[in-house]
Amino acid sequence: MDFIIGGSHQGKREYVERNYPFATADRKRVFWGKTSELEKLDTALVIYEFHLLIKRMLRLGLDAGQIGEYVSKMNPRVIVADEIGYGLVPVDAFERLYRETAGRQCCQIATRASKVIRMVCGVPTVIKQEGIPIYLVRHGMTKGNEEKRYVGTTDESLSKKGRTELQELAKKYSRIKPDIVLTSPMKRCIETAKILFPGQEYHVVEDFRECDFGKFEYKNYKELSKEEDYQRFIDSNGMAGFPEGELPGHFRERCQMAFVKEMKKWSSRTDIGSIALVVHGGTIMSLLDQYSQPHKDYFSWQVPNGQGYEGKLFLEEMCICSLENIG
Repeated sequence: MDFIIGGSHQGKREYVERNYPFATADRKRVFWGKTSELEKLDTALVIYEFHLLIKRMLRLGLDAGQIGEYVSKMNPRVIVADEIGYGLVPVDAFERLYRETAGRQCCQIATRASKVIRMVCGVPTVIKQEGIPIYLVRHGMTKGNEEKRYVGTTDESLSKKGRTELQELAKKYSRIKPDIVLTSPMKRCIETAKILFPGQEYHVVEDFRECDFGKFEYKNYKELSKEEDYQRFIDSNGMAGFPEGELPGHFRERCQMAFVKEMKKWSSRTDIGSIALVVHGGTIMSLLDQYSQPHKDYFSWQVPNGQGYEGKLFLEEMCICSLENIG
């Protein structure tokens, strides 16, 4: 739930209609505190004039406790209220009670809200924002993974074993309901997204693709162990780069730039409350090496096929906190 506050005629309604499509698409689920039938509160997506709703309840004879209980059960997507606590203390006893009750209820709404925005002269200022739930999932197993090969640009599908494992894991993932799923363009990622998040809309992000392993592509340790280029790569702890392939630094930067671009795009949508990425192990490691808080280095974020991490994305700081294994 988002809470929009500000003085009278400061652009609150215009902001809501501009940023929350459902506020105009479904007028029947828009509630006006002064005039709408109270029975409609249970299904309201947007509540305007919240302060006037409080005044209305007081006039109907409800006390502060009853109003608090009523308000605690409301679950709209957006609540809009005027700030009314400024200026001289009213002489009228009812007006004093109204200001106090509305102020306290607004405090409760602000505590519950994921985001609180204050409008002044049509300009929004975010004064509270919780982290966005984010899930980073590695694709299921492929034949190349089973044979411990470097699988980068090879666009292979999930193996039979990989599909079976994902179908079992789907039970664990059923509690996760992301508003948007972003995937690598590779078959193994798209197929994983369809199994773990069935029916969910997904969007392909080209730069989330796996690293180009060059001469090492689709080979394993046994096939590479006698090659000088591979020994040089091992001795450098993986930093020497892949012959005829992509430099590790370039790969990480590609993934990180794509991540920032996509997070800014999707998190600005007010109908997006959580995000899932179905990508590659290297992509996850690149992102968490840069954005994990507290920080752990690249190799600390290795994850098995079909597994992943969940955390909270804070866009302004561009960091992912409270990271833990998806369980």
